[in-house]
Order: sequence, then structure tokens, then C-alpha cells
Amino acid sequence: MRDINLVLENIIYMELLRRGWGVTVGRTGKREIDFVAEKQGEKLYVQVAYLLASPETVR
Repeated sequence: MRDINLVLENIIYMELLRRGWGVTVGRTGKREIDFVAEKQGEKLYVQVAYLLASPETVR
């Protein structure tokens, strides 16, 4: 399952870059946000998950 999540993260990362977004990893408290994308003053927060099977993933 972890492998598919890594593949999806890579696809989304590459697509954000292709569309001209600046991409970094973010953090809110103790939780990590997969990507914080910024372009022309706009911010986009992206969390990637193949399956929302546990409460930790949904939060």
C-alpha cells in the first residue's frame, strides 16, 4: 500500500510542477502536509492518499 501512495505522491508532485506551482512540504503542528503549492500569491494544500481506511489518514 505504501508503494502506491509514493507513486501517487510523485505523480501529483510532477503535475504541480508542470503547471507552474512552487512546491514544498508543509507541517501543521505535529502533522505533515504532503505538499504546499504556491503560485501568484495563491496557496494550495494537498494531502495524497490512495485509501482513507484509518482515522489517522482522514484527520
